[in-house]
Amino acid sequence: MSKLRDRLFTILTGINLLLGVGLGVIYFAIWGMAGVEERVDKYLEVGGERFWFWMSVVVACSVVLFVAVYLLSLDVHRKQRPRTRLYLLGLGLSAQATGFIAGNLGNAVYAVEYMLLSVAILVVGPLVIFGFEFVAGRVLYGAGRLFYQLVRVRLAARLLHGSLWFDPGAPATRRYYGLALVQLGRAPEAIGAFRTLFDAGVVDDEILRTLGSLYKQQGETQSAIACYARLLELNPKDRSLLQDLTEMYEASGQADQAIAVLVQHGDQQNLNDLVRLQKLYYQREDAKAKELCGAIARCEGPPYAQALMCYREMLLRHPHDIELLEQAARHCLEVRHHEEATGYLERIVNEVPEREDIREQLLAIYRDQAKYEKMVPHLNFLLQGEKPNAELLSEYGEVLEQNNEFDEALRWMQRAKDLYPLDYRFSYRLASLQYELKDYEAAQREITAALALVDDSERSQLTVLHRKINGAILNRELQAIEQEIAKDPGNLALRFQLIEKLTANAYVERAAMELDNLLYKNPELKGQAMEQLSELIVKYDRTFLLLNYLADLYLKDRNWDKVLDFYRIMAQQSLHPTEILREGCRKILKISPTYLPAIKTLGQLMKESGDLQGMIEYYTRGIELDAAQMGDVVQDLFDAYYSLKQYEKAAELGAEAIERDPYHLDSYKKLARTYEHLRRYRDALLILDRAKRLDTQDRELYELMKKMDRQLKEERALELRDLLDREPDNAEYHVELADLYSIFGRYTEAILHYQKAGQQALLANICKAKLAWCLAKKGMNDMAEESLAEVKLTIDDPDELAAVKNIMYDIGFLYEEARMPSKALRMYKRVFRIDAGFRDVVERIERLS
Repeated sequence: MSKLRDRLFTILTGINLLLGVGLGVIYFAIWGMAGVEERVDKYLEVGGERFWFWMSVVVACSVVLFVAVYLLSLDVHRKQRPRTRLYLLGLGLSAQATGFIAGNLGNAVYAVEYMLLSVAILVVGPLVIFGFEFVAGRVLYGAGRLFYQLVRVRLAARLLHGSLWFDPGAPATRRYYGLALVQLGRAPEAIGAFRTLFDAGVVDDEILRTLGSLYKQQGETQSAIACYARLLELNPKDRSLLQDLTEMYEASGQADQAIAVLVQHGDQQNLNDLVRLQKLYYQREDAKAKELCGAIARCEGPPYAQALMCYREMLLRHPHDIELLEQAARHCLEVRHHEEATGYLERIVNEVPEREDIREQLLAIYRDQAKYEKMVPHLNFLLQGEKPNAELLSEYGEVLEQNNEFDEALRWMQRAKDLYPLDYRFSYRLASLQYELKDYEAAQREITAALALVDDSERSQLTVLHRKINGAILNRELQAIEQEIAKDPGNLALRFQLIEKLTANAYVERAAMELDNLLYKNPELKGQAMEQLSELIVKYDRTFLLLNYLADLYLKDRNWDKVLDFYRIMAQQSLHPTEILREGCRKILKISPTYLPAIKTLGQLMKESGDLQGMIEYYTRGIELDAAQMGDVVQDLFDAYYSLKQYEKAAELGAEAIERDPYHLDSYKKLARTYEHLRRYRDALLILDRAKRLDTQDRELYELMKKMDRQLKEERALELRDLLDREPDNAEYHVELADLYSIFGRYTEAILHYQKAGQQALLANICKAKLAWCLAKKGMNDMAEESLAEVKLTIDDPDELAAVKNIMYDIGFLYEEARMPSKALRMYKRVFRIDAGFRDVVERIERLS
């Protein structure tokens, strides 16, 4: 704030205080002392009205002076309000009020209570200023903050500015005021607002960041640096702050400070920090820049983009630094930047030619890149001496060969062979060179010598060259025979010699072409050619094409058996035998659709490949042509139809398969299941009964028979229900259905039908007995007893008597199992009275008695 304004405020505050105290004394004297008012009025020679007018003027002037002095105190740039002076300012008015009130109170001088009131008015009165300022400041701050949040920034700034009049030291108010000024673009004023907080020590991240940003905008770099430095102290791990601060130091030319900040606050494992620090050291030409290149590479890892850039910059300044060159080359090789790596390595050997390790590194790179011409100077250097390294000699020979320098290569390889006579590589390399120079006999000698020296584990490459050399020699021999044939075209012996030589050396395609030409010009030689081919096929391996050729010849002669035999042989030699045999059969059937062996073979192939529909098609076609010869496929057809769920056809073929092979137990089972699918349960039981004679111990047979029997009974139960719908009073149907339900364990339904059947007199006795058994099975023993009481054991009907005895015995057994011995004994005794020799009834009665 302005010092002049503050001094003026202090002076006017003192004047106001003196004036207030004087007026207070005068007010007290005029109204508190007897006769003073009249004397004053008389002295002034004014009437009562004029007296009060001038008194009002005096009071008004004192109030105006108070307001003017108070407004002079309002300054947003103050650090805090001048509370002492404000109190003194208020004391001036308070003294006047005290003098006026004390003068108008009776005995104010002597009455204690009036004296205390006067003192209270004098002392407390000025405090009203502080209450007013507190309320005004809070209200304006609250409104300003609200409008700031509502983005009414201009109004918020005005309200917050007003709040600062009454409480300039409030940090929150000044913060929002400064932020509002920033948004309004009033940067200098915002700086002033934030600077006040900064100077007062009231700082936080937001204030420092905003103030630093404002200083940067205004170009006050040093002030911005101070803010960011303080901010970094508060937030030492803030990466963006560190970057901004170092950038400002760099921009202002303070590299040392930038380095110091990075060293103190930077992360030695952070790539960006290391790169920035390396650049700063590089600008100062500090040796630490070189050390940091390695640290950057370790931190960054592949692909070393930043590290390689640092190495390139360093090498521009230090192009002959071997250590830098080696490090850069190593990292380039790691990320397969071979061109750049070889450039660095070549610079090293130019500086230090005796570095053999670097030359070997270069050789490895050039070898991988097949840049043989670049290998030569390094190999020449490394091969100096009386007995050069064998590995390098071998490689040098290969390089010279790749560069087509065959004469030089021959010279070096002959020297190498003389130096290392037991190393097969040099004989091999000589053979390769001589092969290229078409000296096949010499090449054959060398490759033979190499094969005699090499281990079995490394023979493959030599064997390839050996075959190439032999092939070249053979081609030369073949060319010689072809030239002889050209001179004497009718010489068949020469032609057959050529064909045999081609076959012997696995040139089967050429042999087939020669045969084609021979038979085209001499069709009468077909028989002789076929005979010759048959001999060649027996004599030599790898004759697939010749077999195919011979099969085609027999195909033209319609000798289907021979054709099929040849295709079977071809299938044995092929990686895809099924396709070969299928192709042969189809070729035959295309010309002869009724050739049964081909049809049968195709059916077998379809079966092996899982194509059941295709198998059925071919086997059926074969049966239509000759059922007798196709009899052995009936079982396969039965299995196929069953798998395809074509049960009608499967049933037909299953019966035929069993007739053809009555001892094939699985066929019986499968046919029974087929009948089951067709709901022919009686047929299934009949076929299973026949199967039982083959193996009485087969558990599966008995399970199937049990299942079929139940299926048959369930089917009969459905029929009986339909019959009862038409004849509901047919007792025989009710009894039969009840018997079936008893077998199924459906006792409730059985009871119902036994009751209905028992209503007929002829069936009443047996039905009541069966009814009692069902009730006993359900545990309804009392009802079972009642039903049994009505059962009569007479000998009039022996069959019925036997049935009733069995039922009563079974009920007794049920009671015995349920641990009701008395009831069981009663049942057994009833049976005993009719037939004492029935089963083991006597033993049971004795045991229970």
